[in-house]
Amino acid sequence: MAAFNVTLPNVLAALDELMPGNIHAGDNPADVASLVGQLNRQTARFDFIQGSGRGSKKRQFLAHWTKLCAPTVSSCTTVCDLASAMSTDDSTTYTIDQCKEVKFLEDQGGPSDRFRLAPYDREMEIAKQLVRHLNALDTHLAEQYIAFLVANKGAHEFTEASIGSANGLDWEVPANQWTDDLALEMSLAAQISRFPQAYILDGLNLYNVIRKAGFYGANDNGRGEAAIWNSMTYVSDPLKMRTAAADTTFVINPGSLALVTDNWHTPVPESPAPGHTIFSINSRNLPGVSYDVTRVDACSSNTYVTSWKIVANYTFVLNPEGCTENRTGILSYKKIAGI
Repeated sequence: MAAFNVTLPNVLAALDELMPGNIHAGDNPADVASLVGQLNRQTARFDFIQGSGRGSKKRQFLAHWTKLCAPTVSSCTTVCDLASAMSTDDSTTYTIDQCKEVKFLEDQGGPSDRFRLAPYDREMEIAKQLVRHLNALDTHLAEQYIAFLVANKGAHEFTEASIGSANGLDWEVPANQWTDDLALEMSLAAQISRFPQAYILDGLNLYNVIRKAGFYGANDNGRGEAAIWNSMTYVSDPLKMRTAAADTTFVINPGSLALVTDNWHTPVPESPAPGHTIFSINSRNLPGVSYDVTRVDACSSNTYVTSWKIVANYTFVLNPEGCTENRTGILSYKKIAGI
């Protein structure tokens, strides 16, 4: 449609100019540190099932989980006694069942065109809208990730800890005991629960302690504390954790859970009908995540408009192939009152 003076390549080029670090990026930031921490570490492999993809209403996939339970040690038998347990590659079939979308409308020409006299670059203005809406989906996924952690926390197996005590599936720690000693006990709890490459996800509970340890690490009397925290992997998300899981800190086995997303559209724009363009676009903040975009050109109320819809198809999954009951790969620590 010749009346539309915006080209998709120019919009996408403007979008790349905005991210990362552009001054406009601070207007509508994505608070996603918690989810980025998991996406950079998750280890599950996924195979999408043929025939459930493009053109279908459901999308299924196989999640392959590493299962290395301890074998049985027994007395020696005869040389002809064969093994009976078959080596397997454990997998589970899931359906991507979550769908969220954001939408916006842009004038593209006509008597009420807001760009006609405004000193704005049309493509850059639309790119800013795209950034704003992409960030909203990114932030939503981060919120859902924290909610998933809360819903799937497992039992604490290190019951001999000298700091705090169990209350259901939370390990409650008085406010005055969130110190370097707690870090050591978290590390031991991860070892006892068999969490390889465990990491701590924290909001405000340990923020000051860890920040100070980093600053004081160069001092003779601060090197020990800095070394303790440097021995552990730590993901800080004070912006989102303070609201989504207030007073909570998690110790997580990154191989125990995963975010899975998929697309119905390809990265190459296509036109399935006149005035319609569909394509997928990468998240600017979440590694490996991309969204489906539908752009529709139309004429409404004496104005040319373009409708943009951005869709996230996703699900969070928990490793069901563990060897120990109630060991989900997620340990919850809760700050309670105490002096």
